[in-house]
Amino acid sequence: MDGRDVSYRSELLKGVREARRLAAMLNVLRRVRLPEPPPQEEAIATVEVEGREYQLSLRHVSILLFLYKVGGNSVLARLVQVAGANMRQVLGLLREMEDWGLVRVFTTPTRIGVVLTPLGRRVAGELSKKIKVA
Repeated sequence: MDGRDVSYRSELLKGVREARRLAAMLNVLRRVRLPEPPPQEEAIATVEVEGREYQLSLRHVSILLFLYKVGGNSVLARLVQVAGANMRQVLGLLREMEDWGLVRVFTTPTRIGVVLTPLGRRVAGELSKKIKVA
């Protein structure tokens, strides 16, 4: 038996120990039941402004409150991080919010920006009062 055999065996034993540890952790996790997160598309908040009711999902709420908190404008890349979604999903949300009159989306050669409209500010303000955001 040479030194290489010993090092291979010790590495193999380390791998086996790690696999056992991970298997034990997975068994524990399998027994623990975590609550399901709410679906991202399901309405979690309703805001009425100027006689119109807005049904807002968790991602709508996160985007609106973020824009409200940072002064009303941001770039798409930052909103993707805030919403916890991919660019295509966030663009879909923004187009929907633009159709409602809450935001305006503008494109430059290098960026996509988003600005809260006055109506969007009112909706976000009502939402922040309801939720009491710090």
